[in-house]
Amino acid sequence: MPWHSGRRSPDLPPWKRSRRKRPGFCAGTERTRTVRTENEKRDGAQALQSDLRDPENRRTANRKAALRNRTDLVRTSVSDRSCAPEHLRKTPPLRQFKAILDVCRHLKTDMSRIYPPETMPKGLEITAPEWWKALYMLLYNTGLRRGELFSATWEQIREVNGRAMLYIPAESEKKGMEKFIPLNAGAIEALNMLPRRKDGETILRADGTKTSLWRGRKIIAEKAQVPMAMTSPHAMRRMVGTYVENPQKVLGHTNAATTRNHYTALEAVGRYLDELPQPE
Repeated sequence: MPWHSGRRSPDLPPWKRSRRKRPGFCAGTERTRTVRTENEKRDGAQALQSDLRDPENRRTANRKAALRNRTDLVRTSVSDRSCAPEHLRKTPPLRQFKAILDVCRHLKTDMSRIYPPETMPKGLEITAPEWWKALYMLLYNTGLRRGELFSATWEQIREVNGRAMLYIPAESEKKGMEKFIPLNAGAIEALNMLPRRKDGETILRADGTKTSLWRGRKIIAEKAQVPMAMTSPHAMRRMVGTYVENPQKVLGHTNAATTRNHYTALEAVGRYLDELPQPE
């Protein structure tokens, strides 16, 4: 029977005659959509519950929740100084960092992982284990980005008010701002491991490709039994943000003009980096 919009059907008795509307405009359509949406939400919740019933998925969810809780605990303990340094060294990130350094000390690879044979400097007074250890020690003790560290030269190390600092020019910084980074004892120890050749040369000279560095990281991750992501330079930067009292000041720093006028800001950054827990 055809639909009649706005007219009474002559084929129906008077008590059955009504104004019929098209199905798309009937009042019950919206209710049908609501019921369908509720059913979809219910099905999604049931699917999530069934996923959590799986031991593997439930174990992964619990592991992530526990890691978040431990990270929050470390941040709180560092901020109110309620956690002793020996307890901080037992936290998962610092234990993994210690495992990485232990592997770097006994890494049996040559410098061809870092330098291609045709660009190998003559008389290079450093081995691959020392290079990798210095790399991770500098990343951890300064919180530098990868590009900032690999482009830093020896002449950028300056002394300000009796303290050694690393100057990062605006063209090397991500936000286009000059900044100074106070060097703590761990960073100075790493710098002493590296051979100093000329002021214009980079501190961590690496003429190899990203692939060669990635292969070295992969070897370290396998031997240290840590995730591959843990060996990335940005993982060290995130670790600094976990253990220092004020990560915004340490990772953001200040520009050169502010440094000259407000040296107290850099003093605070240096104090935070000095209190950074070191792996035994």
